[in-house]
Amino acid sequence: CGGISLDGATEGSPYQAEVKRTMLKNSKKRLLLCDSSKLNKTCLCKIADFSDFDYLITDSEIPTKLKELILQSGCEILS
Repeated sequence: CGGISLDGATEGSPYQAEVKRTMLKNSKKRLLLCDSSKLNKTCLCKIADFSDFDYLITDSEIPTKLKELILQSGCEILS
């Protein structure tokens, strides 16, 4: 994704966002991959809420408020 924030997962391109939403609809396990440069960043187009993902995979610690929101949504965090 292009960024994750309290608003959910976002992408800068409407075309990429649509492709990713289609992939989510057709997936049995839904993974969100986000490196530390994308944390607390919001891009132009929303992909999905955290409740639409099974797992978030990241390379660093997520800020507390964002982490709480993600975990409350039922999305598991792997780092």
